[in-house]
Amino acid sequence: MRWFASTVVRTICAGLAGLILCPLVYAGTAADAKSTASSMGSTFSTKYGTKDTFKTNLAAPMTTTGASMNTVDGGKSFVAATSAPSSINFLQVFIQPGATGDLPTVIVSQDLDTNGTYDNTFTLGVPVSGVCADGFISCEEGTWNNCQPYKWVSDSDGKVSVTPVGITSLKGCYCINTSCGSSLVWTNRDIVLNSLGAGVVSAIQSTDASVTITNVTTSELSIYYYGQIVKKASTPSSNTGTSSTDALQTYYTDKTGASLTAANASYLATAANPDSSYYMIRYSQANKDQNSQLNTCTVERKGWLSSNVEASFSNTGTSGICVDHLLFMMIEKVNDTTYNLKLVGTGPGGLGQIGHNCGGAGWQTQHTISLPAETGKYQAKLTKALYNIYNFSGGGCNSGGSASIDGITSGFNTAVMATAPCPAPGAQAPSFNWSYLFEFATDTYGEEVTNNCSSYESDSTCKLQAESVDSVTTVRAFSKTGLNPIPSCKTYTGVVQDMKICRPWWSQKRTYACTKASGFDLSAMKNRFNSVVTSSNDGGTVLTYTDLRQQKDGSWVNAAGSINLNERDTYSDCEKACQVRKTLVDTQVGVTGVMSLNRTTSNSYVDLYKVCTDGGTTCPVGENETIISNCACTNQFSKVSSIFQTLRLAGEDSICSSGTLVNQ
Repeated sequence: MRWFASTVVRTICAGLAGLILCPLVYAGTAADAKSTASSMGSTFSTKYGTKDTFKTNLAAPMTTTGASMNTVDGGKSFVAATSAPSSINFLQVFIQPGATGDLPTVIVSQDLDTNGTYDNTFTLGVPVSGVCADGFISCEEGTWNNCQPYKWVSDSDGKVSVTPVGITSLKGCYCINTSCGSSLVWTNRDIVLNSLGAGVVSAIQSTDASVTITNVTTSELSIYYYGQIVKKASTPSSNTGTSSTDALQTYYTDKTGASLTAANASYLATAANPDSSYYMIRYSQANKDQNSQLNTCTVERKGWLSSNVEASFSNTGTSGICVDHLLFMMIEKVNDTTYNLKLVGTGPGGLGQIGHNCGGAGWQTQHTISLPAETGKYQAKLTKALYNIYNFSGGGCNSGGSASIDGITSGFNTAVMATAPCPAPGAQAPSFNWSYLFEFATDTYGEEVTNNCSSYESDSTCKLQAESVDSVTTVRAFSKTGLNPIPSCKTYTGVVQDMKICRPWWSQKRTYACTKASGFDLSAMKNRFNSVVTSSNDGGTVLTYTDLRQQKDGSWVNAAGSINLNERDTYSDCEKACQVRKTLVDTQVGVTGVMSLNRTTSNSYVDLYKVCTDGGTTCPVGENETIISNCACTNQFSKVSSIFQTLRLAGEDSICSSGTLVNQ
């Protein structure tokens, strides 16, 4: 009891933290805790327990400045009223579909100062052929040709406009015109409106995060956003931007006009919106299965770049060449993946005497280096292209010389003279060693698809209820929407350069409705329950019982058990109540006038039953009330039965068993 009482009080105080001040709980005996909890409960009940006290002590202080908020003990008071400027329609997006499925007309209307009147209207000057989560795509109407993507933006005042961007700057795009299907907008009107509206709201909030959207509604061709400007929140005394309540007032004064129109509009909106409860219950046959459960899963495509900065091609060997005096070398770049290592012998005049005394032989390709070709998943960059010749030997030549060239630093297709010429007259045929080393960095793209929905896909008891692919709704209420995401791209950064990878989709989110297994065997639970209940014995401080336990071999054995009982208060067999009679002034009016004028007395009476206080000893008599029966354990079942029997008989015609009416 001590734990229960103190916990109750702490819980109440925690729930109202920052609003009221709770007294400390005395952690003494159980009686002390009970007394403290009872006192606190009585205090809270008195201060907030009725409609009038709740209105006076909570509702009024939070909504007006005419009343202060007080702590529970009344020791402190403060102003708690606050509000923020809001608008009946903060934002409206209107669309008008064309014959080609495009949206030739899209109008965005804004209430920037939240006074209930649109003061900024932006009309798109281009048709909308595809819709994205943050923009749209405009193409030649009815086609997917000459397309230009646009993104929603807003200025510092919150005014909405659009700006041209690249297709990779947009997210969750899908086609809506006839090049992708028929009647896509009309069939998925609410999806299109929500996509456009969400893009506009995102653009507004990116400029001013204090704009809070509080509600969203749709009509046949428009979506409406209700919002508040939180940063302008203030007390009502300084707030001049609150919206008018005239629209709400019509519901009280016009029972056939505004109310009926609004009700019909609400019905039409929910009947056409597959997200509404009405639509799901009314039209989704698969969703009528009471024995089903919903399971959400994802299919994710994950990509990455594997980078290698030390890939290389190298080799060594020995060759010979005809030369008369000088030897030149060069690395010829054919393309990004093909390189030729070349040598040429010349006369004393250098490159002006190529092939002198060697039959006019020109540049000779000693080796060809072929690097792997780049693909959409592989790219490379050459970081070193080194070609060496050394250890010259042969008659008429200087032995032991060497020469080298690096195409990266010296440049490709550039001739460099070797440092071991052959000065003897006439043609010479020296031999030499050679080597080359080509190093390059590579980026290789890899990806994997993680399908967390495979178990539901293969389960015949599961049906696909909903699916969104890259934020585009493709399945709704067990039916395909006809909308499909436009392939999108992601950019990955590697050691070579950024690599752009485009895929039909990246992420799928699905919801499956699966039939739950039925026919659970609860017989064992019934046997155990029966054994525990029938054998339970309340010993005051300990409750003993006999349980049934099943062994591994399937046999059952009796198992004794006990539960320690907490200290309990004594209680009576009933909650004592008293009956009082209250005098009322009868002011009812009938066809003959005021009822009190047709009676010998103007007063009427009503009998009330009240719970007795002070441990069931005191009847709480109010003004104009007299006690008929004092506090006791009352049982008025016979009286209630008689009243209901009288009402039942009064609603039936009195007839004889022969069928002849009485009192003809």
